Formats: sequence, structure tokens, C-alpha cells
Amino acid sequence: MKKILKLNNTEEDYENKRERIKKANLKSRYNITLETYNDMLLSQDNKCKICGTIECKTGRALSVDHCHNTSKIRGLLCANCNTALGLMGDDVVRMRKAIKYLKKPWHVKIRKRYATLSNRLRN
Repeated sequence: MKKILKLNNTEEDYENKRERIKKANLKSRYNITLETYNDMLLSQDNKCKICGTIECKTGRALSVDHCHNTSKIRGLLCANCNTALGLMGDDVVRMRKAIKYLKKPWHVKIRKRYATLSNRLRN
């Protein structure tokens, strides 16, 4: 005789499963509890520690940012800020160079270059 599995998946069961998974991930990846995560979130006023956004554009919860060398937790970040740090390799020198690059008035140099190029083409 075959057993028929009866699935009683309710929204409450789904939320409980999501919370259990989140607890397990926080514990295995960062060695913190969900309560610790929530305390960090409250201490940051439920905002990303870098940009201050309240909700992540991806709809996900704020990510736990940590140093990959020491595994120390630095704070909670939105997906964009966390990804940006990761792509920059957590390298402060590289980030300073990027900031310097963004502060330069590149539009002026581009206009001058194209202005001289267009003058050359006219002659």
C-alpha cells in the first residue's frame, strides 16, 4: 500500500521555515544568532551602514558585512553596498582611487578633446 504524503503548507509554515533557514545561515556563516542580527539592525536604525537606505533594492534583508581575513563583523549593508565592497576587494587604497576618479571633472576634459577633434575635421 502506498503512503500518500499530505502537504499542509500554510503561510505560517513557510515563514517558520524561512526563519529557521535564516537562523542556521547566520550561525554557520557568521557565528551569530538571529537575536544578535536583530540587535545590530536596531542599533543601525534598520538602515544600511554605508548609504543609509532602509530597504534593499533587491527586496532582501540587509547583508552581514565581515572582514574576510579576520571574520570580524563590521555591520549590516544593503546588497549594492556589500557588492561594491566585495568587487573592490575591501581594498581601501582602491576605493580612495575610485573616489578621486569620481571627483575629477571629466566632462570638461571630454568636451575640450571633442572640440579640438571636431575643429580638426572641419579643416
